[in-house]
Amino acid sequence: MTGLGKLAADNMTIVMLVYGLALFTLGVVVLLSALRPTSLRFAKYLPWLAGFGFIHAINQWLSMLTLIDQYKFLPKSWVFVIIETAVFASIALFLFKFGVGLLITINERFRSLNAVPLIFYSIWAASLGGSFALTGFGVEQWLRNSEILTRYLLTFPGAAIAGWALFLQYRVFLRQGFGAASHSFLIAAVALWLKALTCGLVVPYISYFPASVFNYDSFMSFAGFPVQIFRTADAILIAFGIVRGMRVFNIEENKQEERRSMELLALENISREIGKNPKLSEALSWAIREIIRLFDAKAGAIIMVSEQTGKPNIEVEHGFVPSFAQNFERMSPADAEKCPVGKVIRGQRPFITSNLAECPLLVAAADEPEKVNAVTLLPLTAKTKTFGAIALLFEDVDALRPSNVEFLSAFANQVGLAVENSQLEEQRRIALVLQRSLLPKIPSVPQMEIGVHYQSATVGTEVGGDFYDFIDLDNGLMGIVLGDVAGAGIDAAATVAMAKYATAGFALDNNSPADSMKKLNNLAVKQLTAGRFITAVYGVFDIKTGLLVFSNAGHLPPLIIRGKTREAVFPGEESGIALGIVPDRDYPREEVSIDHGDLLILYTDGLIEARHSREFWGENRLVELAKDSIDMPAQVIADNLCSRAREFSGGALTDDIAVVVIKRL
Repeated sequence: MTGLGKLAADNMTIVMLVYGLALFTLGVVVLLSALRPTSLRFAKYLPWLAGFGFIHAINQWLSMLTLIDQYKFLPKSWVFVIIETAVFASIALFLFKFGVGLLITINERFRSLNAVPLIFYSIWAASLGGSFALTGFGVEQWLRNSEILTRYLLTFPGAAIAGWALFLQYRVFLRQGFGAASHSFLIAAVALWLKALTCGLVVPYISYFPASVFNYDSFMSFAGFPVQIFRTADAILIAFGIVRGMRVFNIEENKQEERRSMELLALENISREIGKNPKLSEALSWAIREIIRLFDAKAGAIIMVSEQTGKPNIEVEHGFVPSFAQNFERMSPADAEKCPVGKVIRGQRPFITSNLAECPLLVAAADEPEKVNAVTLLPLTAKTKTFGAIALLFEDVDALRPSNVEFLSAFANQVGLAVENSQLEEQRRIALVLQRSLLPKIPSVPQMEIGVHYQSATVGTEVGGDFYDFIDLDNGLMGIVLGDVAGAGIDAAATVAMAKYATAGFALDNNSPADSMKKLNNLAVKQLTAGRFITAVYGVFDIKTGLLVFSNAGHLPPLIIRGKTREAVFPGEESGIALGIVPDRDYPREEVSIDHGDLLILYTDGLIEARHSREFWGENRLVELAKDSIDMPAQVIADNLCSRAREFSGGALTDDIAVVVIKRL
């Protein structure tokens, strides 16, 4: 025995204490690392490695107890021997579970190794039972046999498999650019293989091979010091390699921060490009290429639900065969059922899989189907409406990690909003064209000035339903109608057309304003959908006498500014119910005289409800401005009323404004 050997033998208690402390430290550090949020897949099995550290430390400290004088009786106790054997045998279980699990995360082909722990533990239990039958049940003999069998059948293969797993993980981390931190796993892998040799093959002496050759005594003779010294050093090396290797979590966290910054910048750029490109298909084509580039996807497509057929069609794609879009459109109902696109659109939930059998049509249509290992489908939604889905095919299964899916979902939301905005803008354009086409020319009437102003809302994307019209009734009479359709968009514009032309038809049929409103109301009840209605005021103006006979259907009353006195008058105390709500309603007849120099103003609620903070522009400001402007031309007055209301609201009009100003000269 060398001097080192004698020193170690005299201080074996300290050696065992250090042995256990190294492993316990490993367990603590690994467990804390495993609890950190991370996208590293190998973290899933770190609790087993932490368990190995804790249980192995307990085993060493139990062995340490037997070296202390007052506890030297323990190896003769069946209770202690059974506990120590169980603890010792469980060490390998943690190594098996860690090693096999890690191998499976690295490559699915290792899944068959799941049966390995059961096989070895079954052989171990059978061998232990057989040795009892052969040697009897003496405590010392049983302890020796169980230690030898445990080391041969459990410790050796468990440490070897765990070392193999760490070696492959080292190669994975090396490819992923973890640098020096990945080399720590190589150190730990080599140390575990050394553990397999020194803890698995170096055993107490017994007469049969290989224990008769490779044993504690032969190791002492060869090395000059007890094997426990080597095992302790090896445990420290394992702990050093693994603890140092936990730096991969910090590196991954930094990478994730950098990647999140890059992804947010990319998402911002994509959103900006989609928003500023007037051609949606071009913007979407650029966006899908950017996402494919950013996530290194093999193929991608944006699938839109047709507004005409309600079926999903390929809007843009990249990385698929040329016939993909056509084949997808012609897909049979049976094939459509196998494709998860419809389920994603209907359920508004992402679909993520590495089981390619779940979406064979998408995979088969890729340019390189053999390189596709994962698929994700994300719904394109805005508010509660689903417009379609995004399909992405990946070679790397890690591309489906939660952080990536979260970003891709944000991208899908941006595309969904872009599609919605594009559709709304198209509807707005159509409605605006339709509405503008319905605005009449200002008639030229003797002894009268007419000014009109129509201002679209600046807040919101849909065109409102304000309208006005002038109807030539002959015999010196002129019909004037101004109204507001509840709602916005194309439906509102279509309702405006119905209201305008129906009013003109009833008026030309020599109906009084009250009768015209009654007939228009009955028509609106039949034509309008639930929740939609019209407010309107319609009057017949006698150009010679200045008499205005009118009827009001739930609208704001006309405003008259008397030219001589500057008095403001709101004629018409009675107002009928809005049109389109209750059938067969009678509407009131009102009349008022418009003298020379007087001002008649008809307007919609968007004018007086222009808002600044919580304050409306209101009737008082309308009246005061009308009084101050009475000497101006009618068109200037109409323009001033709208511009002042718009200025008051800071340019943010939430409703359309229609104003008709008639000045009798």
